[in-house]
Amino acid sequence: MVPEIAHNHRGEATKRLLIDLLKTASGLTIMLSKPAGSLYQPKYFFTNGSFDRTRCRRILRHAQEYGYITVKKQQNELTVSLNEAGRARAIVYSVEDIHIIEPTIWDKKWRMVLFDIPENIRASRKLFKAKLDEMGFAQIQKSVYVHPFPCHNEIEQIRSLYGLESYIRLAVIDKLEGDEALRKRFSL
Repeated sequence: MVPEIAHNHRGEATKRLLIDLLKTASGLTIMLSKPAGSLYQPKYFFTNGSFDRTRCRRILRHAQEYGYITVKKQQNELTVSLNEAGRARAIVYSVEDIHIIEPTIWDKKWRMVLFDIPENIRASRKLFKAKLDEMGFAQIQKSVYVHPFPCHNEIEQIRSLYGLESYIRLAVIDKLEGDEALRKRFSL
């Protein structure tokens, strides 16, 4: 079980750091002596508009204490990378941030998610189904869910983060037989 970061200012900054690290394959380099030369300058390392070395070190130490990152120091440069626990937590945080934005007018199309996720990755299937439920999808068959609003990018992100690209399909359909109950559920 991966420990949850406390939800405070440092915890929120650590969450953002983990998500940023997940987006990079090789880790991040932070210059402590000349932050203007650093490629990585997130706003959570700044106080009153300027780079705050103490804040930066505190956030990094916080993530290290939870066992999420590895930090290597060479002179005035820090190289930060995710370890396995950090990657798992970053995926959870990334998926938490994914939501479907409802347009004001329905385009009268249904988005259907179909999946066949193998038993040997049951945990990923369970997480994926839980996220579909959280986003408001309606289950119409065992591994078939529908939603009335555009969600291709969101589903693509989720299946990519969970490594389920080859097990999940998304279809956009104009007509769904017997959709009266679904229309009522989604207030359409």
